[in-house]
Amino acid sequence: MGNCKKVLQAYYKGLYDIEDVKLLQMKNMQRIILIAMCIVALGALAFGVYEFKGEFSQKQKTRVAQVSVQTLVPAVSPQPQVTPTPTLTPTPTPIPLPDPAVYGPCKNIPVLMYHHIQPWTEAESKGQKSLTVKNDVFSAQMDYLVKRGYTAITPKQLHDALTGMNPVKPVLLTFDDGYADFYTYAYPELVKHGFKATMFLSTGLAEGADYLKWSQISEMHGSGLITFANHTWSHKNLGKSSLEMAKFEVDTAKTQLEEHGLGPVTAFAYPYGTEGGSLIYGVLKDAGIKVAFTTIPGSYQCAKLPYDVRRTRVGNSSLSSYGL
Repeated sequence: MGNCKKVLQAYYKGLYDIEDVKLLQMKNMQRIILIAMCIVALGALAFGVYEFKGEFSQKQKTRVAQVSVQTLVPAVSPQPQVTPTPTLTPTPTPIPLPDPAVYGPCKNIPVLMYHHIQPWTEAESKGQKSLTVKNDVFSAQMDYLVKRGYTAITPKQLHDALTGMNPVKPVLLTFDDGYADFYTYAYPELVKHGFKATMFLSTGLAEGADYLKWSQISEMHGSGLITFANHTWSHKNLGKSSLEMAKFEVDTAKTQLEEHGLGPVTAFAYPYGTEGGSLIYGVLKDAGIKVAFTTIPGSYQCAKLPYDVRRTRVGNSSLSSYGL
């Protein structure tokens, strides 16, 4: 290959007479053949280099194209794994229990609070679902009390129990306002089970639409099972009333109950659960009230808090869910 180079240089530059090139002494034909062979060899070599470069260039183009495609088509990003955050339910602030050293003796005596007892269809049609316990659920609740050995008591028995001996597993059943469905659905169940109960009656609403009639009230009182107690005359919020208005509401209801043979009236329930403070306590004391019922949940009752009896509002669940 080195000789071919010298021959070609000599050929193209016209240096055939250079003395140091021995090949120039060869015959003209040999010189031509050698030159031709060198040209063919160099051509093949150049063609091979060209093909290599072309193949390399094509591979590079393909690689660039692939890189470009990868660049232009972004990889699918994985969706973030969202961990559901639980909804935080605020823990109700516990209602402090009275100090038995100050207000005792104190005892656990459950007092259950009801309003309407009726079929769900009737509650829906009257818009009373929020205050209704379905009549079949109420029946099951009364069955539960029997099976668990509870004794239904009166407000007077509750008052006496706080300073004396308890009846066996006492429970006080209370009903507010005086709705007509009490006579239709609750009263038969109470009779069936022999349970005592207390109806806190707003006397000015009696005989009204969807309320008890005085004849029904007298009938139930005559059974010896139902105590009728004071719930003001017009279901008045005593916490928002003047002292004079509060006195009128409590005294009027007391008078009407006694006129219908339902005395003595010694129990009271605050409409809307609003107590009204020490001034209202004075009104209740003057009216002969011995024990007054709130809507504060719980069953911890204290002898020195007779006007702050706690009650458990009952819904459409088993009584076991209310701690009984």
